[in-house]
Parts: sequence; structure tokens; C-alpha cells
Amino acid sequence: TNGGQMANIIPELTEAHFYLRTTENEKLAVLEKQFAQMVEAAGLATNCRSVCKNRPNTYLASKKSDKLENLIKNEFKKINWDYSYINEKISSDYANLSQDFPLCNFFFGVCENGERIALHTKEFKAAAKSDYAFKQAIMAGQIIANVIEE
Repeated sequence: TNGGQMANIIPELTEAHFYLRTTENEKLAVLEKQFAQMVEAAGLATNCRSVCKNRPNTYLASKKSDKLENLIKNEFKKINWDYSYINEKISSDYANLSQDFPLCNFFFGVCENGERIALHTKEFKAAAKSDYAFKQAIMAGQIIANVIEE
């Protein structure tokens, strides 16, 4: 968030903001301790004072629902969709809800040629506005409706 003004001038102050997340909630405390040690070591190595402020993590690791994932995978298979996206790890507040409700976070393609585009990019925004992407979103809604009926 603050790294100085010029590459060849050592700044008086640098600041950074990091999110620490893990796939298992029980491992977060260990990860936070390791990160604080890394910050301390970096300060010692550069002869700088380092401060690590720990703010509460608002995102939990998602709780997997094998039953729901299998139902959705079966629907994907019926229309020949790639269901490998279902197992991809993402960072989202959806995971907090998965602690109390069975959820499945799945993706669908927005490019007619099958290209995978990273989320939150200009390219994704452009592809998501296409007629093809709209039809894919309607099919995704149909998948959800089919699973709810089961």
C-alpha cells in the first residue's frame, strides 16, 4: 500500500496489507504466527523496524458438501460441461455461509471458444457481456433448479 516513490531511493516507511487464508480453519492460527515471524525476519535482515498488526480474518475456509457437489457434477455431465471448476479453491465470503448450509461454488465458461479467463479482469468483464455468456448463465441457473428439485 506504500512502497516509496522511486525504485532507487530507500523509503522512510513501507506498508503492506495481506490477507491470510487457508483451506482449513484450524490452520489459520499457525499461518498467522508464521507470517508474523516472516515479517520480523525481514525487518531484522534489512535492519528495519517491523510491525505486524493482525486484524481478524473475516473469511473462513469453505466447508465441502460432497453430496451437493456430486449432484451438480451429475448435472454438468448431462450437458457435457467441464466440472473440474467445482474443485477449484477461491477466496470468497461464500465460504462463511458454507459453515451452516451445504453450498457448492461452481464456475461455467463465458468464452465460446472454451478459453478460461481470470476473474476480475477487463477480459472477463468483456466476455461476460456476450450472448454466449448469458446463455451459459441461464444454463447454470437451470442446473441449480434441477438440483433443488432433487
